[in-house]
Amino acid sequence: MILEKIILVALASTFFLILLDKLEVITYMQLHATRLFGRFKRLPSCDFCMLFWLNLLIALPLAFISNIFYLGVPLFSTPLALAIYANCRATLK
Repeated sequence: MILEKIILVALASTFFLILLDKLEVITYMQLHATRLFGRFKRLPSCDFCMLFWLNLLIALPLAFISNIFYLGVPLFSTPLALAIYANCRATLK
């Protein structure tokens, strides 16, 4: 049951990161990182960091709607999402 949630959140965050990469939003964020993120200007260049925050953004509404244990899902879905994203980047380029 929890494994399904981890896999679905990982797949959703990977999809959104690939979509943002294809729309060149990631490139824009990297170019304007100082203005957008201030002290956290390295955030757009870290795939693990972006996937963690995407996982958390996906899990937060789920935690408020159904179960508070969704807040632990990003801890386990981020490495899975990173592996999927790295594999997709290697095959797409």
